[in-house]
Amino acid sequence: MSTNNDNCICHRPEYANHGTACPSCDAERDERDRIAEDNQREAEWNAREQEAELDTQRFADACGRMSQDDWDADNAWLESAGWGEM
Repeated sequence: MSTNNDNCICHRPEYANHGTACPSCDAERDERDRIAEDNQREAEWNAREQEAELDTQRFADACGRMSQDDWDADNAWLESAGWGEM
């Protein structure tokens, strides 16, 4: 009888050929999964933060390229919409 069980990394014989892991291996796998999920959430959050920073930089760059006529036109539009000036 084989004692191989890919689900159980400690290879305890009482869990061999059952297709399940022992409680300690289950807990360890759950912890690894939780850490992987945390790392994925952090990576997604960092990507959103980087995109927000890029958006802010793009806006600042666009503002820096605006002529006085552009600013005047924007302010006139904002004032006509009741929002005041930039």
